[in-house]
Amino acid sequence: MENRGSAKRVAKLLRPYLYHIVLALICMVAVSGLSLILPWLVKEIIDKVLINKDLRMLNLICLLAIGIYFLKGVFSFGQEYLMAYVAQRVIFDLRSKLWRHLSRLSLSFFVRERGGEIISRLTNDISMIEQTLTYGVVDLVVRSVTVIGIIAFIFYINWELSLISLSLLPLTALLIDKYSKKMRKLGRSVQDSLASLTTIVSEVIGAIKVVKAFAASDKEVQRFEEANLRSLRVSLKGAKLRAFLSPLVEIVAALSTIFLLWYGGRKVIAGKLTPGELVAFLGYVAFIVTPLKGLSGIFSRLQQALAALDRIFEVMDLPLEVPEREDAMVMPRIEGEVVFDNVSFSYDEEPVLKGINLRVKPGEVIGVVGPSGAGKSTLVDLIPRFYDPTEGSVLIDGVDIRRVRLDSLRRQIGIVSQETVLFAATIRENIAYGRPDATMDEIVEAAKIANAHDFIVKLPNGYDTIVGERGVNLSGGERQRIAIARAILANPRILIFDEATSALDSESERIVQEALERVMRGRTTFFVAHRLSTLRNVDRIVVLNDGRIVEEGTHDELLERKGLYWKLYILQGGNGGI
Repeated sequence: MENRGSAKRVAKLLRPYLYHIVLALICMVAVSGLSLILPWLVKEIIDKVLINKDLRMLNLICLLAIGIYFLKGVFSFGQEYLMAYVAQRVIFDLRSKLWRHLSRLSLSFFVRERGGEIISRLTNDISMIEQTLTYGVVDLVVRSVTVIGIIAFIFYINWELSLISLSLLPLTALLIDKYSKKMRKLGRSVQDSLASLTTIVSEVIGAIKVVKAFAASDKEVQRFEEANLRSLRVSLKGAKLRAFLSPLVEIVAALSTIFLLWYGGRKVIAGKLTPGELVAFLGYVAFIVTPLKGLSGIFSRLQQALAALDRIFEVMDLPLEVPEREDAMVMPRIEGEVVFDNVSFSYDEEPVLKGINLRVKPGEVIGVVGPSGAGKSTLVDLIPRFYDPTEGSVLIDGVDIRRVRLDSLRRQIGIVSQETVLFAATIRENIAYGRPDATMDEIVEAAKIANAHDFIVKLPNGYDTIVGERGVNLSGGERQRIAIARAILANPRILIFDEATSALDSESERIVQEALERVMRGRTTFFVAHRLSTLRNVDRIVVLNDGRIVEEGTHDELLERKGLYWKLYILQGGNGGI
């Protein structure tokens, strides 16, 4: 059933290119048919040229052979180019569909799955399918047609010899069927092992500074070598299986040929078969060995490709955890009121937020604090609808955000997190990421508000300076200010700063804090902070503990109550009397 489902989906992908596929099939059949004529020409040379000494027939057959090889070359080009075209278009469509679906999956998927595993499905698995479509399908059709054509020719020559030669085919088919099932399972293991290797490489390169800081290079080399060894063992197991079947099919075919030579030779001696017919018959039988051997290898590739398809369809079949309704409306211009109405949220059945009720006025600046694991980041992640609450609802300006289009909601929300992500592009392109149509004046203005303009103009290429992958060419404070400029350029009505200054030194924090104070004016702002001293001037502080709001108030009010906020403040070196 699983195979049938995959086959239907592949057929759906192939349907738009049916015209090219039909042309390719015609070329394949032509190549096979022209190849089958050659042993017959050998029969004609023996029976009509060599025995009858017919020079005219010799010239005619030689000219015919030249024509056959020329046409075969033309059709060979057609079959390979057309199937390569189909394969590349199908892979283009499949890769696009997979990436489109991946981009719509919620954050929880990317939290659960390893990055290398996702990359492997986009690269290794797609590559396996591409190779199979480009070459495997051509080989399958050409070799299958060749086998059928050979069977037709040998029956035409002598039906007795044909029945003898074909009596061993069921044994060959049984071997191939058993082998294919094993190869499907092994193919899945090979792709999984490649995904593990990709994951390790991705993780180590992404955290190379940490690896070197902890002198863990040898440890990571060992981890990679262990995964590489597992991949090697699985690959060698597949190679062993392939290597075993191919000579086995050849031995069966060779024994059949030897017996046919003995039996056919007796027929020629008895005058029931001409020498040319016997040579042609044996030629066809010998000819059938190559496509039969090739078919065993093709079935191996097909099983591996099916395993790769299964892995891709596994991702494409994942339901959208944050779906967009068909009748979703465009979010109107946000004024800034945010309401959490009895919101609860669980991650993998583990409660993270419990019964949150919170109303934030337009333009209000809210500090969100609490111990690690209290649910601070999860709370603010519900506002741009990275996740949906398991209970209750989040409303902006009285509208349940599940009723609006995601793009129209998120374009009005600016987010700056602790781990600033910049792309390997220019500073100008990074700032304009959310608004590619922004003018240079608008980009510069956003940079000035974010306290980033002065250091940018001092760089060798100013706003056209390449920041490097993930912004490695800039300091933490510089990256953070560019992220703030990026958020500001979109002119959001709601701002979310999730530990935006926690990783900065005091001087960088002061500069970024100045930028934040300018940015927050007139905008509803959620400020998740670890350093409580940065929240002195916010309008209200919400204190979370174990997924619940346990305190609310200003900095001074919460200190007076001497509750959880007061304890956290004391732990950070505050005197508790402010």
